[in-house]
Amino acid sequence: MKTHSISLCSLPSIAFAHEYSSDNYDITFPKQENFIEISYNLCGAVTVEQDDRKDIVPEGALSVHIRSTDGIRCYCEGKQQHITVGFAINFTEGTDLCLPHYISPPASEKFVKRLRRIVNEFTLCRTTTVKLASDVLYLLAEISAEYAKISTEKESYGHFLYAEKAKRYIATHIDRKLYVAEIAENVGLSVGYLSNLFRRATGQTLVEFINRTKLARVKELTERGLTVKEAGILSGYDDENYVSRIYKKYFGKNITDDER
Repeated sequence: MKTHSISLCSLPSIAFAHEYSSDNYDITFPKQENFIEISYNLCGAVTVEQDDRKDIVPEGALSVHIRSTDGIRCYCEGKQQHITVGFAINFTEGTDLCLPHYISPPASEKFVKRLRRIVNEFTLCRTTTVKLASDVLYLLAEISAEYAKISTEKESYGHFLYAEKAKRYIATHIDRKLYVAEIAENVGLSVGYLSNLFRRATGQTLVEFINRTKLARVKELTERGLTVKEAGILSGYDDENYVSRIYKKYFGKNITDDER
């Protein structure tokens, strides 16, 4: 998704703020430096064409248009209704705010409420009051924070899926030696990236998870009457002494103590 990373250099000066409805919405915005428009789609998806890109902003989405290029065309077939505020504000590339082309926030009511408050206030005043400027700045901050939250949640969920895929591979091949490289190849990631996200998702390294999973199997097999050597072989270990050493390392006691 296209995003804009900016730092603000001035207070906003509102040019318009209104709630708009149309049965044939089709408008092209000219290039306008240092101008931002924020809209919330109450009804009807809007197709946005900009810089040879075509995106569909769905109903219930909040969009941010920065008019730094020519020919931003927005159109919708059928009924379209949105709340919007457009304002001039000086900004540069920076890291203060990360504004997405659009997001579909789960808690959209707060954005609709703030936009309507801006629309109502501007309709009465017809000028940018201190309160209006504050509301617009707060709206920008909320959008940036919401995008960061959604992005983090998506990243975390993606990490979870890859970690679960790695866990399934380990469980399926628990009876032989396992290497991080082969697990990474199976899930389609580099060794370094998989190792990093697995630790972030589970709190364990891959090697630690493999050994703990194997040792749990060794313990289960010894409880069924197998020797440590036999259980180790069935769990991908060929050295009985190594099994005993790492069991004590991970669990703080000898495996023979658990056997008793």
